[in-house]
Amino acid sequence: MSNAAQSTSCIDRVLRPQDIASHLQEIMVEPRYFSQSKSKTIEQTPFSEILNLLKAHTRMDFTNHCPTTIARRVDQRKLALGIDRLVE
Repeated sequence: MSNAAQSTSCIDRVLRPQDIASHLQEIMVEPRYFSQSKSKTIEQTPFSEILNLLKAHTRMDFTNHCPTTIARRVDQRKLALGIDRLVE
């Protein structure tokens, strides 16, 4: 790891190559960003239910992503699948 990369404060850990795999396994078991987002409550709407499904299946929290981008992607999937309403 270069000193320049470490000085940016963007580095969480500096690991030896043989330690990287075991650390990645620890992250996959309980990622920090996922466990922190479990405490957040979202008003239950069809759109928030989609975000919850995405979080459950991908283990990624999309609540802070651009809502118009997500809505556009959902609209594209609805059109492709012939779904008229979000509740379907």
